[in-house]
Amino acid sequence: MMFDVDESHPDYKTGNYLAGPNQWPDEMPSLKNTMSLYRDAMIKLSSKLVEAFSIAFGLEQTTLNRFFINPTFFLRLHRYPPQLPSAHKEQFGVAPHTDISFMTFIAQDNIGGLMSFMLQYLIVLLIVLIMIAIQFPFSLILICMQ
Repeated sequence: MMFDVDESHPDYKTGNYLAGPNQWPDEMPSLKNTMSLYRDAMIKLSSKLVEAFSIAFGLEQTTLNRFFINPTFFLRLHRYPPQLPSAHKEQFGVAPHTDISFMTFIAQDNIGGLMSFMLQYLIVLLIVLIMIAIQFPFSLILICMQ
């Protein structure tokens, strides 16, 4: 799910590749509403966390908000099926990858199967990037827009 707008929206008309109508399966009529509510909740959570970062760095609560006025977001649904113990180590539900966003939220179920590699290093990197961004605001903008 991306920035869901119809074809009359200015971002769609100007060719913003992140804006446009999403595709929704006819077999699941409630999916669009459910996912839109979830997306809105995650954007609200993200905004609260950005303000928490500001406070944590001794800034005014809203200092970093200006970098997230029109945030880019991706909401993807992945199913990570359980793997048999005999499965080849190169067999994946979704291939290993690195998220390049400012924040990533992962809703994990009780089945498991999702691994986050080097989480402690990513947290340190995030803190360093925010500290750099406070000194050089364009660094944060570039990181968020990728």
